[in-house]
Amino acid sequence: MNKWGSYAERARHYRREWRRTWGSCGSGNLSLAKKAEELAGLYILPKEGFQDIYWINRDHETTFIGDFLARKDGQVYLVNITTNYMKRIRRMTSQIVDYIGVRYLFVFVKPDLSGYAIKEARRGQSLIGVYMVERRPLKEIAVR
Repeated sequence: MNKWGSYAERARHYRREWRRTWGSCGSGNLSLAKKAEELAGLYILPKEGFQDIYWINRDHETTFIGDFLARKDGQVYLVNITTNYMKRIRRMTSQIVDYIGVRYLFVFVKPDLSGYAIKEARRGQSLIGVYMVERRPLKEIAVR
């Protein structure tokens, strides 16, 4: 056995590290969620090359499976903005995304609004997190 033990122990270690470095978003912090969405719609998505950005939650108060619809390189993306470092993807959500034929993207915004990471969900994936993004540093948010 290696120094970290089993796979489950290594996974717990990485999640603890990310929780420690990511910070707390607070449970149900709607004002923080709105700020993160606003940053994503006005700054992050355009900076990442997305066009025709449609902010679903701005026009419709809903708990839909995504916050934005946007185009990039001829593809349509359903974009979910979160201040958590990890998100569960329900099977129903995966089925809807597959059925409507879009790609599913997550933008993880740090709770202090200082940085972000982007990760696309793979088909059938049930868990996605910042710690699953390749060992790249968080992209800095320069505009506030």
